Amino acid sequence: MNNYKLLHLQYCICFILAVGLLFGCTNNTSDSDAIKDDINEQIHLGEKYLNGISDEHYFLLDDYLKYVYPGEDLLCPNGCYITYRILDAYFDVKILWDIENEFDNGSSDNRLKDISMKEMHHIADKNMNSIRNLWSKEAYFDNIAYVDVASEKAIGRTEGIALDTFCILGFLYNDSAMGDYSYSKVVLDPQDPSYLKWMSISKYDYGDQWRKLADEIWCIMLSSKTGHDVSGLIDKKEEEYKQFMMNDYGCLFDAAAALHMLMMYDTAETYSTELCNGCDWTQEIEDMQDQLVMLMGSESCNSNTLLLSNVITELIKTKYDNNTYIDESIEEIISRQTQCGAWYPTIIEDYKNDNCGYTENTDNGQAFTTLRALIALAYYKKYSI
Repeated sequence: MNNYKLLHLQYCICFILAVGLLFGCTNNTSDSDAIKDDINEQIHLGEKYLNGISDEHYFLLDDYLKYVYPGEDLLCPNGCYITYRILDAYFDVKILWDIENEFDNGSSDNRLKDISMKEMHHIADKNMNSIRNLWSKEAYFDNIAYVDVASEKAIGRTEGIALDTFCILGFLYNDSAMGDYSYSKVVLDPQDPSYLKWMSISKYDYGDQWRKLADEIWCIMLSSKTGHDVSGLIDKKEEEYKQFMMNDYGCLFDAAAALHMLMMYDTAETYSTELCNGCDWTQEIEDMQDQLVMLMGSESCNSNTLLLSNVITELIKTKYDNNTYIDESIEEIISRQTQCGAWYPTIIEDYKNDNCGYTENTDNGQAFTTLRALIALAYYKKYSI
């Protein structure tokens, strides 16, 4: 399978650990501290690795992040070098920074310590805001391309902004202008009422149809977060998801679709319940959690560290109640970290003793996966210990 397609199974986180660890077991304080120290050590090692492969031009040295889609030509108003893949990394740096800096006690122990990581976030935030200020202007909205630039059949329409990138950026910064515009463009396809018309399903190859589901879900999440009633959109996405799951695309694609459905329900439960007269997606969240865990039981899904990190992050966020599963999955993620602090997209034993640097044509996706693994550990540390 194309590595780029596997690595694109992305995005863009709170639960209670064991009752005995947090409630009524004061004698276990030392155990909790030991777990926290271990997590802190893994996070610091991962951040140190990322600092060591930082590059002014590519942001992080990773063949995956170097890739430029055919016809891609993004404008960065402040003169920065930007691509869709680099923006993906920026999104993760912001998420990691936010979770590491949201601790109530403000303890320096909980924050990103290394000055290089702080600078990395500063660069990412500055460049994302520069782009967001451009994209959120009404005159620029017509540049949005209602296709996924990653879809091979969409190559004919490469100009403009990819829909998912537009909506992820707006979501992370809670940009009301981008949310209003995204919501205003939702219309149903008269030829197929089960689909929203942000993107055309005909643009996707077999299996890649999860991208339409995922990309539009980011826009539903953006619409929800910026104050729109998305209950009707969710109903349509549920129909689309059921149709998608009737096909035999395999666990990787099925898990990517289920993950985005869980993210959608969680966002709607957080922001949209009052907007639709008390909608309640609690049961849908629990059902999707169970489906994700079932899918991750497949070796091909579980061995994908990028996917596993994304799934565990969302299960923590949505308060999944199987603490043992969360604990064991976090232990598994930690076990896959190389001695130099990196995580690779899939389990490759040869990388366990890598040289702590960057090797062209070999290191493909390790920076991106390391960011996602660090996010999972950061959420676990914050909400589970």
